[in-house]
Amino acid sequence: MEYIKILTEETQRPLSRRKLFIKAGGVLWLSSLLAGCGVPAAQRTGTSTPTVSPTEPPSSPVAPLDPNLLTIYRGHSAEVYIVAWAPDSEHLASAGRDKIVQIWDARNGSNQLAYTGHSDRITALDWSHKGGRIVSGSRDQTAQVWNTQTGHTLYTYKGHRGEVLTAAWSPDDSRIATAGLDGTVQIWDAQTGARLSTYSGHTDAVTVVSWSPDGKRIASSSLDRTVQVWDARAATNFFTYTGHADVVNCVAWSHTGTLIASCGQDKTAQVWNAQDGSSPLVYKGHTATVDGLAWAPDSLRLASGSYDRTVQVWQVRDGSPLYTYRGHTDVVEAIAWAPDGTRIASCSDDRTVQVWLAPK
Repeated sequence: MEYIKILTEETQRPLSRRKLFIKAGGVLWLSSLLAGCGVPAAQRTGTSTPTVSPTEPPSSPVAPLDPNLLTIYRGHSAEVYIVAWAPDSEHLASAGRDKIVQIWDARNGSNQLAYTGHSDRITALDWSHKGGRIVSGSRDQTAQVWNTQTGHTLYTYKGHRGEVLTAAWSPDDSRIATAGLDGTVQIWDAQTGARLSTYSGHTDAVTVVSWSPDGKRIASSSLDRTVQVWDARAATNFFTYTGHADVVNCVAWSHTGTLIASCGQDKTAQVWNAQDGSSPLVYKGHTATVDGLAWAPDSLRLASGSYDRTVQVWQVRDGSPLYTYRGHTDVVEAIAWAPDGTRIASCSDDRTVQVWLAPK
């Protein structure tokens, strides 16, 4: 099926990670279909702030350095769509339009490894909880599991009929959930790649999947404007959350297991009861689409990243703001909170990943 890009009037370039396309019969919001890249990221190195100098001009004026900024990683040659912490809180993996997953030191930005197994842009990335393995998903319609020390591909999963937009390890690392443009969530064995079950409850592309801490349920967000919570083994729906007025870009289960957060095109982030979707708290601090979420390890704070170029950290109990990070010069695509709770990493269409101190 062919899609026609709609360019913004202001910049005459495609919208960000999830862009507007035309398809037969209607309008579809989906992950960015940008093609091509500049200098291969493996040929570039990350550097640290405040002495860092970009190897090519930024896409927009340089933002003032935030006082909490620790490191800027500039190893990517194109937009960065996803970032994930290693369990040791010392390393990060990031990927995007340049088709390369890069592993680097979170303290100084030095590059450790570049994974080049995908043939198209990468929009899904997750580090196994025990370390040592990463699963990455791509527009090449595959999810690949590989060794983080050697970059060796362990196996390639080819069950999807479209771009893989999200991938997540189960809490015990025994299963992997992937989903994407084909509208299905597929659960497969993390050792063999054998498919275990398929969830087909959504009516449009699935943007993000998140496991419950006990590994029994999965929450999935979708272009169909819903978040669906369902049994991870039986693939049967428990309930559907319909609190958003537009496309839902992201969903994240709290570490305590009692709450779920979601965000989307309606410019809100919402926190609600994981048992039945009741008692939603709606955060309206952003002025544009909210694209990413990350829980603090204590589940008392939440970070949300937006097309308004900010990351906002706020109290879950009442939605009161704690801190706004303004270091990016373009859309914030995704965020990740370090397992040790001390830092937050955010990635952007400005081609950087930025690591900064998490507010207490």
